[in-house]
Amino acid sequence: MVDNIKIYTEDYDEELLKIEHYQRYPQMLPFIGTCFGNSIPKTLLIGESHYLPEGRTEHLNAKDWYASDASSLQEDEKAWVSTRSILNKKPNHRWRKGHTIYRNIIAGLREAGVPEVGSMFSHVAYMNGFQRPAKCKLSLDVAPIDVEVADKVVNEVINIIEPKHIIFVSEKAGVRVGRKLNRKYFTVAHPASAWWNRRSRKGIGRENFISLIRNIIDDGED
Repeated sequence: MVDNIKIYTEDYDEELLKIEHYQRYPQMLPFIGTCFGNSIPKTLLIGESHYLPEGRTEHLNAKDWYASDASSLQEDEKAWVSTRSILNKKPNHRWRKGHTIYRNIIAGLREAGVPEVGSMFSHVAYMNGFQRPAKCKLSLDVAPIDVEVADKVVNEVINIIEPKHIIFVSEKAGVRVGRKLNRKYFTVAHPASAWWNRRSRKGIGRENFISLIRNIIDDGED
């Protein structure tokens, strides 16, 4: 927790902690904002993966990672994969360079018209698609077991928190994990990638994200 604030809820934790992966790595529990489902319809944002500090090796072998648990991690490593601690920040928090993804998501939510009440993240839920950290500052080298575990964990989370809207903020996660979901979803470019502000054949990531969030807000006003 940062500066005695708490912008996430633990209301779903009894069920979420029944998921095997979160029993092994509870630090990776999804972030569910305190306003989730109140200010805008329930919206789950799904990123790509966390990463561990430079030089660490615990996560490099995919099968070993999923067979192990958080007891194998040092304290700083636990912090690097703690979704809730990372996102539990004051509205005016200055995100460090490595957290460009969160800064750009916040800006997109604000521009789309999400209410300026508390932190932008308090209005949504957020988790990563892949449940194994990547090498420091790199995209995950996806193994078959990464997709298998992601499929199971993401679907279980969705069944518990029941979002009305799902947006992958990572093309890689959207392609590899999204196609296995049992729900409708959308995918936009990774907010820390060049395609967030650059046009591709699918449009500009930032503009696509803002458009999706505006449609979600409009949906809640019907």
